[in-house]
Amino acid sequence: MQLFSRDFRYTAKYNFITKNTNPLLVSAKRVVCWGGLLLGALPMAAQTSPQPTFACSNGKSYLFQNTPTDAYEIDLLAGTTARKTTGGLIAQTNMNAFGYNQKDGYIWGQINGQSKLVRVGSDYSAQAFDFTAPSGYTETGFVVGDVSGSGTMYLTRGGSAAGGNSTTVIYAVDLTKTPYTATILTSQGGTYVNDWAVSPIDGNLYTIYSTITNGGVQANPAKLTLYRFLTSARTVNGVTTPAGTRETLGTVAGGATPITASNFGAVFMDSDGSFYVVANATGNIHSIKRPDLLPASDETTSIAATFITTGPAATTNNNDGARCALSRVSAAPLPVTLTSFTATPAPT
Repeated sequence: MQLFSRDFRYTAKYNFITKNTNPLLVSAKRVVCWGGLLLGALPMAAQTSPQPTFACSNGKSYLFQNTPTDAYEIDLLAGTTARKTTGGLIAQTNMNAFGYNQKDGYIWGQINGQSKLVRVGSDYSAQAFDFTAPSGYTETGFVVGDVSGSGTMYLTRGGSAAGGNSTTVIYAVDLTKTPYTATILTSQGGTYVNDWAVSPIDGNLYTIYSTITNGGVQANPAKLTLYRFLTSARTVNGVTTPAGTRETLGTVAGGATPITASNFGAVFMDSDGSFYVVANATGNIHSIKRPDLLPASDETTSIAATFITTGPAATTNNNDGARCALSRVSAAPLPVTLTSFTATPAPT
């Protein structure tokens, strides 16, 4: 283990945060670092502190809850939950809008109130990165997010405990290129949703209406509407629907443990294109099969939900989910062994 030091001029623009580093001794002009980790001395693009990645093949789903934000691992097939951190990924920090990036194997989110993305490794260390948006776009309080198979992170403000709602502006950040810069998709006016997931089938965003309660007072009507947001323009019979368009698919109902109106702060997809929603208040998890097959409709169309399991309930309204959308949830088929044999004719 090498002990080294380096002079630097500290700037708050760059930030490296991890939960599991060795002790650092920091002075106003000098950093002394154990184990080769340097804090604040290098720009984010120049830092060389790789984190271990999440295996897409492990079939796990992840919840990020409460303030400061802690991580939970969910096995949807076994119906088990394991808490992975206590006291926050980053102490006293509220994060949301998480999604799994298939391009690098990390889970990405956003630090509430700051123009920063956060990258989480499988050891639940966290690194923060600046991102910029076009002039005039200043939102830093995203609660809705996911990452596409091509590495684009889609963020929007979503609902809030105060009763506000906004999906009018969708920020798209290409995580394969630095510096991280958002482009803008526009959509219809406010929609009460608190997470969305990219379908591995059609690449669009799917989400469910959130009924939000603030201090025991319901901030908006109780509904279970399922929506689709287009991530790219779609042309059918010569008619083009622009990227960012919101489509109503219907109203969700059913389940052995019935799905009920809730603040659905965490949602994710599996490799079959099924959509999973997690209710903040109860932790109940329901699935909706292949929403990519549903045509645009209205709220009178009924969509079946299936109860899967119960995860941890969020003690605050801060709840978000992430999952590799290329990973299966259903059990693998049982192996079949073929054995050859010789048929003997029956006696006549």
